[in-house]
Amino acid sequence: MRETYKVVIYDVDDFNNIHNYEGHDVIGYLEFTLHEVVTSRDQTLIRNLDHRSRSDGKSGVVKITGEETKRGEVTELIMKPRASLSGWSGLNFFIIMKLVGQNMWKPVYKSEKKNILNGFYDWQMVNMNTADVVEGGNVDGIFKFEFYQSMKSGKHKNIGHVELTLAQAQQGECQFQLKNKKNKILD
Repeated sequence: MRETYKVVIYDVDDFNNIHNYEGHDVIGYLEFTLHEVVTSRDQTLIRNLDHRSRSDGKSGVVKITGEETKRGEVTELIMKPRASLSGWSGLNFFIIMKLVGQNMWKPVYKSEKKNILNGFYDWQMVNMNTADVVEGGNVDGIFKFEFYQSMKSGKHKNIGHVELTLAQAQQGECQFQLKNKKNKILD
């Protein structure tokens, strides 16, 4: 069976009516088949977005990464993220990233935006299948949390990240120090 998919990227102007697509500007779209993703190098399809009023290559690029998962035994990972993020204020959120190739990270979860309360950012419980976080649910597999300060412009500020193995996450309550893009520990 040939399955065709379409991705449409919008510039959201009204976050109170996020599902009112007619009220947002279309940046571009991409149509592809699952076969194109699976047969691409590292199962990553990289294509220019199309837009009927812009010339080719002027609307941006989309990367779509495919992954095969087994639906046999499923192990769940339940986490309750909490961070102090000293020196940062306002609304902050995190993205959980899965390592899908050599130095290639794929976002698999985005948290809600939270304000600091009593010195901490406390996010909702995260409940995910271990295979969605690390390849094959391997306990030595690495994943990471990337923390961001939310900006109205949409150009969110990267605060830093924490890399951990599935085994570390499964140990129970753990503390990790935030690192920046150059892997330097932040205060």
